[in-house]
Amino acid sequence: MNSLRRLFSAVPSTSSLHAPATPMPTITLNGAASMTIEANSSYTELGAFSGPSAIAAGAFHSLALRSDGTVVGWGNNDYGQTTIPDGLCNVVAIAAGAHHSLALRSDGTVAAWGDEDFSLLNVPADLNNVVAIAAGAYHNLALRSDGTVVAWGDDSYCSTTILASLKNVVAIAAGAYHSLALRSDGTVFAWKDSDYGLLNIPSDLSNVVAIAAGSYHSLALLSDWTVVEWGNNGYSKITMPAGLSNVLAIAAGANHSLALRSDGTVVPWRKNYFGQLDIPADLDNVVAIAAGKYHSLALRIDGSIVAWGLDTDGQMTIPSNVSLPAMLSGSVDVRKAGNYTLTYSAKNALGATCTTTRTVVVSSALTNTAGTIDATLGSTSQMANASDRSTTVSDCPDLDCYSFNCEEGSTHKQRMDVNATSHTSATTNHEVLAHQLTA
Repeated sequence: MNSLRRLFSAVPSTSSLHAPATPMPTITLNGAASMTIEANSSYTELGAFSGPSAIAAGAFHSLALRSDGTVVGWGNNDYGQTTIPDGLCNVVAIAAGAHHSLALRSDGTVAAWGDEDFSLLNVPADLNNVVAIAAGAYHNLALRSDGTVVAWGDDSYCSTTILASLKNVVAIAAGAYHSLALRSDGTVFAWKDSDYGLLNIPSDLSNVVAIAAGSYHSLALLSDWTVVEWGNNGYSKITMPAGLSNVLAIAAGANHSLALRSDGTVVPWRKNYFGQLDIPADLDNVVAIAAGKYHSLALRIDGSIVAWGLDTDGQMTIPSNVSLPAMLSGSVDVRKAGNYTLTYSAKNALGATCTTTRTVVVSSALTNTAGTIDATLGSTSQMANASDRSTTVSDCPDLDCYSFNCEEGSTHKQRMDVNATSHTSATTNHEVLAHQLTA
């Protein structure tokens, strides 16, 4: 995980901000990477899939960004928050609010759908050069490449007025009633709702590399891979898990928190009203996390999504189409022994390609024993006199058989029949001139 840590080793400067590149696709094989089958047996193509590259959790719905730059939604759809707009593509980031959804395209523009109340879908007409997005309960945030922040939505719940002094921002987070901005110097700025202690940023907070905002609390990930939390003590006594370290990512739900550690495991804390803290016992190899109102999501390195917590609206029922089938090139001829390489590939919206392979070994299944030259039944070496003649060659499974003439010590034109059936025969005329015949 050292390479992952280097990615978070410093807060980026605003001069280096740019729209996130379309995530590279990943491919996971269905079944083993190498397999052996007997000749003339049946072969069933197992295929491979390209899993999603990002996840997001709203109040009662979930989103996934697929490897081709399209989006899939599931869960509650009372406001159309999981009905993806027609033609939405080239997406590089997603965000889920209470009952609405956002997508950031590779050209730096933003799409919004779902709940039309609170002006949540009124994306500013001149909004461009966006590099990050965040969706709250009643408002949205967008971070531009120049380090400035744009907000829209309902101003009565969370201020959409951005201070002119807020500059050099490198990351944003939107809670139910408050907003957070991470500056390039590693400090955090919060605004709007002063209730619940949401604006009470610890005075010594510094060296922050990531932020997250819940309904009534906030999280900051420090450069030493530890976590700081502040907000409403009424919903939890904010007792951080003992020994929480080596954290690479954080997520905040309504009243629960998640941390992704460098070993691919997830640590939860705060309230557990609906099982949102009940991490599945076998959850490992996690590369991304998301926290909804009362449910949690984890994206594994193999592209699979795991969900736990409240499932009243199907927000935990992962649809099969979050993954895309990988393209296959190559084939397996079960009639002929040999090693066959199958190549699976996936391409993202900008043309970047990922490939992986599977090796299928077709082995000869002949189990024949030595017999007379008139009944050569397999690959067992047999001795024959130079004067032996034969008119019938059994176990010829197809029209690929032919007469042969082997010289002493040679395997010239050796038979390649595999898994031959005894009821099939062919008539040839040949003379064995060698002392050894290999069928």
